[in-house]
Amino acid sequence: MATARQRQDKMNYENSLSINVQPKDPSKRHFYISLIKSAVRMVAGASIMIGGYYLGPQDWGLYIMIGGGLLILAEVLGVLEEL
Repeated sequence: MATARQRQDKMNYENSLSINVQPKDPSKRHFYISLIKSAVRMVAGASIMIGGYYLGPQDWGLYIMIGGGLLILAEVLGVLEEL
Protein backbone atom coordinates (compact mmCIF):
# COMPACT_ATOMS: atom_id res chain seq x y z
CA MET A 1 0.00 0.00 0.00
CA ALA A 2 1.38 3.38 -1.01
CA THR A 3 1.86 6.09 1.54
CA ALA A 4 0.46 9.58 1.12
CA ARG A 5 3.97 10.80 0.32
CA GLN A 6 4.40 8.19 -2.43
CA ARG A 7 1.03 9.07 -3.96
CA GLN A 8 1.93 12.77 -3.91
CA ASP A 9 5.33 12.07 -5.51
CA LYS A 10 3.67 9.99 -8.24
CA MET A 11 1.11 12.74 -8.92
CA ASN A 12 3.86 15.39 -9.09
CA TYR A 13 5.84 13.20 -11.50
CA GLU A 14 2.81 12.63 -13.76
CA ASN A 15 2.02 16.35 -13.77
CA SER A 16 5.61 17.17 -14.76
CA LEU A 17 5.24 14.90 -17.82
CA SER A 18 2.12 16.59 -19.15
CA ILE A 19 2.48 18.83 -22.19
CA ASN A 20 0.83 22.21 -22.13
CA VAL A 21 -0.19 23.20 -25.66
CA GLN A 22 0.05 26.94 -26.19
CA PRO A 23 -2.76 28.63 -28.12
CA LYS A 24 -2.04 29.98 -31.59
CA ASP A 25 -0.64 33.49 -31.72
CA PRO A 26 -3.63 35.53 -32.87
CA SER A 27 -1.65 38.50 -34.16
CA LYS A 28 -1.80 39.17 -37.90
CA ARG A 29 1.76 40.51 -37.84
CA HIS A 30 3.12 37.10 -36.82
CA PHE A 31 1.04 35.40 -39.53
CA TYR A 32 2.27 37.68 -42.32
CA ILE A 33 5.88 37.39 -41.20
CA SER A 34 5.52 33.59 -41.25
CA LEU A 35 4.13 33.73 -44.79
CA ILE A 36 7.03 35.92 -45.94
CA LYS A 37 9.55 33.53 -44.39
CA SER A 38 7.85 30.60 -46.10
CA ALA A 39 7.94 32.40 -49.45
CA VAL A 40 11.67 33.06 -49.03
CA ARG A 41 12.25 29.37 -48.23
CA MET A 42 10.24 28.32 -51.28
CA VAL A 43 12.34 30.59 -53.50
CA ALA A 44 15.46 29.03 -51.94
CA GLY A 45 14.08 25.55 -52.70
CA ALA A 46 13.40 26.56 -56.29
CA SER A 47 16.95 27.93 -56.56
CA ILE A 48 18.31 24.63 -55.30
CA MET A 49 16.21 22.78 -57.87
CA ILE A 50 17.48 25.02 -60.68
CA GLY A 51 21.07 24.50 -59.52
CA GLY A 52 20.53 20.75 -59.55
CA TYR A 53 19.10 20.95 -63.06
CA TYR A 54 22.22 22.71 -64.33
CA LEU A 55 24.51 20.21 -62.60
CA GLY A 56 22.90 17.36 -64.49
CA PRO A 57 22.43 13.73 -63.45
CA GLN A 58 26.12 12.84 -63.58
CA ASP A 59 26.94 15.26 -60.73
CA TRP A 60 24.16 14.42 -58.27
CA GLY A 61 21.91 17.02 -59.90
CA LEU A 62 18.82 14.80 -59.71
CA TYR A 63 19.22 14.31 -55.96
CA ILE A 64 19.75 18.03 -55.42
CA MET A 65 16.58 18.75 -57.41
CA ILE A 66 14.65 16.24 -55.30
CA GLY A 67 16.00 17.87 -52.13
CA GLY A 68 14.86 21.30 -53.31
CA GLY A 69 11.44 19.92 -54.17
CA LEU A 70 11.11 18.34 -50.73
CA LEU A 71 11.99 21.66 -49.09
CA ILE A 72 9.25 23.36 -51.10
CA LEU A 73 6.79 20.62 -50.14
CA ALA A 74 7.67 21.03 -46.46
CA GLU A 75 7.04 24.78 -46.68
CA VAL A 76 3.70 24.28 -48.43
CA LEU A 77 2.67 21.97 -45.61
CA GLY A 78 3.84 24.57 -43.09
CA VAL A 79 1.71 27.25 -44.73
CA LEU A 80 -1.30 24.94 -44.70
CA GLU A 81 -0.67 24.32 -41.01
CA GLU A 82 -0.73 28.08 -40.33
CA LEU A 83 -4.11 28.48 -42.01
